[in-house]
Amino acid sequence: MLANRLLVSIETDWEKIATDVIKQLRRDQAAGFYRNLPEDEIRERARELIKNLSHWLDAQNDAALKARYEELGRRRFQQGVPLDEVQHKILLIKRKIRSHAMNLNLDAGPLQLHQELELLRLMAHCFDIIVCAVAKGYIDAMRREAIMQALEESTA
Repeated sequence: MLANRLLVSIETDWEKIATDVIKQLRRDQAAGFYRNLPEDEIRERARELIKNLSHWLDAQNDAALKARYEELGRRRFQQGVPLDEVQHKILLIKRKIRSHAMNLNLDAGPLQLHQELELLRLMAHCFDIIVCAVAKGYIDAMRREAIMQALEESTA
């Protein structure tokens, strides 16, 4: 993969990217639930995704990626986090990774620009799966809860 150089830099610089995510979440009114989470918790969640980015970008891991983020969607529903806020945070991480990659390539030549484009293409695929999987897990949990409530009401 041509983008390996950028991936190594991104995974190595995960703390800087996570710090940028935290700063943005603290300023962002749309972040809601995440604005009140302790920094350590946000940092750990960002670390999990950023530090393992090369693993998740491998198409052979799409099923595992989907399963992991469907579970995250179910957990966020149980925690009462609005789905749009979950997706907002995920896409914020994506934007911060993309910005970091672009900053690494400010003086890039043709090969480095090609590497960046490859990384952006792979990230688009990966984050599409993540956002859709979170929504699926969230909505599945919401439906299950609605069915359980309907059953309870019908037997009451």
